[in-house]
Amino acid sequence: MKRRQFVQNLAVGAGLVMAKPLVARANSATGDSQGFDPVEAAAKDGPAPHDLPLADGPKLLPSGQVLAPGVEERRADAAAPAWLFAPLTLGGVVAEGWRLMAVSPVAYGGFYVELATATGGRARVTCCRVGRRGAVGVAHSDKLDLLLANAGYGCAATDESLGAAMTALAQLARANEDSRLDGLQLLDFETRTTRFGPGVIL
Repeated sequence: MKRRQFVQNLAVGAGLVMAKPLVARANSATGDSQGFDPVEAAAKDGPAPHDLPLADGPKLLPSGQVLAPGVEERRADAAAPAWLFAPLTLGGVVAEGWRLMAVSPVAYGGFYVELATATGGRARVTCCRVGRRGAVGVAHSDKLDLLLANAGYGCAATDESLGAAMTALAQLARANEDSRLDGLQLLDFETRTTRFGPGVIL
């Protein structure tokens, strides 16, 4: 299945699934890390330009996860794998003015990376394993596939500077991939959407 079909399936799903753990985030002004709640931030600041909105009526569970109806609660199965992007640290410039602002824990077979610019650009990049049929994302390493949910149904062009930042992340991941990556229990994009529903997104 091609990338466009994957993202179409993603967009037309009955509901979106978003893991809501507390993740470390860099303060854009000071570079300091602090606890960050992505769902509360979205409610306060509005959706990021590259994010898909939550479906109507999400279920908020005591664990802090937001789940679409019919999807059972699952715990995040690994801590945030920020080591994949070393020596880059939170608040550091990835490329073209994009900074690494957050790395989430692994949940539903994937995790997300939050990027931002000083001019207000924001993007959430979903990271999962490269499948047997190859990568489907904007950028990838040998094992890690980096996808962008930008409500473009697989057709919208990715901002050139953001594409450069995602490519830089993939290059960092390639240099750091080792046996620890296998322990993260990442799934490829097709398997994730099949197992958890066409609307799964981190």
